[in-house]
Amino acid sequence: IAYQQEAHALEKKTSNIFREISGTTAQRQCLTSFSYLSH
Repeated sequence: IAYQQEAHALEKKTSNIFREISGTTAQRQCLTSFSYLSH
């Protein structure tokens, strides 16, 4: 049971990191397109 909980926690952490990465990438693309439009 402890192993299962640990694996689940690791999975949760990984998905959080992935969400942060994808979020910052989306923000960067948004900023890039915005600066491109303003020029």
